[in-house]
Amino acid sequence: MPRISIAVNGVDADSRSQLEYALTFASEDIVSYRINDANEIIEVEVSSEAACQPVSRKIQELVERYQKREFGLPKAIEFKHERDLPTIDAWSGLLERKWVTPVGEGHIILRGTAAQLLSMIEAKIDTVFARFFKAEREFYPATILCRTLDRIHHFTSFPEHIDFVAHLKRDLDVLNEFSAECRALVAVCSRAPDGRKRLRHLSFLLLPLL
Repeated sequence: MPRISIAVNGVDADSRSQLEYALTFASEDIVSYRINDANEIIEVEVSSEAACQPVSRKIQELVERYQKREFGLPKAIEFKHERDLPTIDAWSGLLERKWVTPVGEGHIILRGTAAQLLSMIEAKIDTVFARFFKAEREFYPATILCRTLDRIHHFTSFPEHIDFVAHLKRDLDVLNEFSAECRALVAVCSRAPDGRKRLRHLSFLLLPLL
């Protein structure tokens, strides 16, 4: 498969790790990628020769975003303890034991020891951390109104985090287009005389897709 290389200079260490995550959503034509810190380049394997140019453009757009430091958050390491650990393919082990069943991208069913582990972690939080910090148990709605998310520009900043029944295509152009359309739609609703009512209706239209 063809390979392309794109310079990644000008992106600091904190932003570089977040850029690496964002590359997952750049294009579905990306087969694999890695950031070569020694040479300061992104090495990308693409599905075809025809995909090289559009993939290069989309990755360059992401690099320029993180060069401006408009995206991402600074990373602070409070504690670090390193040791050599054996490499274990935990995911394959979970699948083999049928403790995990994928039911969609990013959605799984837990059972057996995996489900017990999750319950143990939740119980530990209740009995140790919550008690220590005198925290009270609270339950929040499973969905959030669109107008609430728009107050923090969630749709325009993180369109790849929105979870649809049929998820957005992993392509930067598609994500940018969706982001722009959401921004325009919310702006139109906000300017209308019945803006609050429109935003409420928009929320109920979009929430089933989240």
